[in-house]
Amino acid sequence: MIFIVGIDHKIQHDGRGSASPENRKLFASYISEQVTSLDINILVEEMNEEALQMSFAKNCVVRNVAASFGLPHIFCEPGRQDRKSLGVPSASEIAEKAGVKFYAQGSAEQKLISDEEKKYFSIRENFWLDEIREFLGKTILIVVGAAHTETFPLLLKAENIEYETLSANWCLESLA
Repeated sequence: MIFIVGIDHKIQHDGRGSASPENRKLFASYISEQVTSLDINILVEEMNEEALQMSFAKNCVVRNVAASFGLPHIFCEPGRQDRKSLGVPSASEIAEKAGVKFYAQGSAEQKLISDEEKKYFSIRENFWLDEIREFLGKTILIVVGAAHTETFPLLLKAENIEYETLSANWCLESLA
C-alpha cells in the first residue's frame, strides 16, 4: 500500500526558501502521526541530495522522521545525471530555452515554466515508481509536490498498485 501526501516543497527542508522552523516541525509531527497510525514501513520523498545541496539545506524533514523511527528512507527524484539521461530538463533549463531570465511566483513566466515541467511528470513519476518497486510489498508513505497528487495516482492505478491520498496539498496555508 502506498500513502501519498502532497506538499509545497519548501516544507521539506531547512535550506534557502524553506518554510519556518515551526511549520517544518508541524509537518514532521504530521508525518510522524501517519507513520504510527498507518504502520508505515518506509518513507519516500520527491527530493534528492543535489536539490538539498543547491538550497544549502542541513536538514530534511522526512528523512529526519524516518531516522527517528529507524525506518528506511528513499529520495526518489532523479538527480541531474538521471534527468539528463531521461531527457527531463530542469526549471532553469526550461526558462533559458524560453528566454525567461527572471520569474516571480504567480507570474505568467512562472506559469509557462510550470506548464512545461508538467509535460515531464510521467517520466519522473515512472522513475519514482522504479525507485520503490522492490518495496511494493511494504506500507509506503510518499511525499510529493502537490501537483503530482492528481497524476501519480493514475500511474499507480494503471499498475494495479493500491494507494490512498492522505492529503492532496498539506500546505502552509492550512496551518493558518
